[in-house]
Amino acid sequence: MRDLRSLDGTQPLTGSSLEAIAIEAAARRVELRIIEKSTGGRVAVRLHVHGPNGEYLRPKGHHRKVTTGWFQDYAAEFANGLNQYAYVDGHCTIDLPIGPVFVEITRGFKVRPFWRIVDIQQNTEALTFELEKVLRWREQGWVSSDNACSLSEPADSPFRGQAEGVNVVNLLACQLGETFSNVGDFEGRTTLEAKDFGGDGEFLVRVGTENRMQVLGHISLLGYEGRIINPLSTGGPEEAAIGDPLETTMAGWAERCRQQGGLVVMPHAESAGRARGRHRSWTSRCG
Repeated sequence: MRDLRSLDGTQPLTGSSLEAIAIEAAARRVELRIIEKSTGGRVAVRLHVHGPNGEYLRPKGHHRKVTTGWFQDYAAEFANGLNQYAYVDGHCTIDLPIGPVFVEITRGFKVRPFWRIVDIQQNTEALTFELEKVLRWREQGWVSSDNACSLSEPADSPFRGQAEGVNVVNLLACQLGETFSNVGDFEGRTTLEAKDFGGDGEFLVRVGTENRMQVLGHISLLGYEGRIINPLSTGGPEEAAIGDPLETTMAGWAERCRQQGGLVVMPHAESAGRARGRHRSWTSRCG
């Protein structure tokens, strides 16, 4: 729906203020396949498709409207402002309208982003898209990592990591007031998809903790073993619960992590966090 305007676009027309626009039905079922150009192998990606009127066209099994609220993201999806995406494993089925559709495919920073307008015909049954890897950092021994991923699930985090080109995802249990995230996922032992646990060792997920203080900021405790390092938040709101005392210090958290074999990362001090608004700190992006 849109406002009716005069021909010069300056004044609304009298009478009805809305105009209904017919959108072509997405009735043509098409198989999409995404492969890596150099190997021909199917690869996980972040996919966005929309029609000529900007309507988001979802793969089968994904939401028409991607959910962005806490504890609602259970469909391997991502939203960046008004842009909606689905994570797919290199193959999906999608219903498309006849005519032009816009396709966007990304796989992290090392692969050339793919943008193309594709003309869908009555006889279109399948489309294959090739991605080109342009930065060979992994072959030189480098890995990309996300050192502060929150509010995700361990089971699908390796898949999201593959689709974003992130080799190491640190999924952090945390406390936000009276709300806790991923605490039950912490067990201080397993690195998901590591070779020791049946994976190929290329895209890994480890559950750690983000310990938060309302004065000094947030500290990421990565890869440590043993018992979870509590308290997850301290010193009262907005990080800990109302009335909670100051139980420890940033140095105390860091020393316990070191003793348990972990790595300590300081994402930001609290003043910087407030200046930027509540956010996650990324080395690279995850879902």
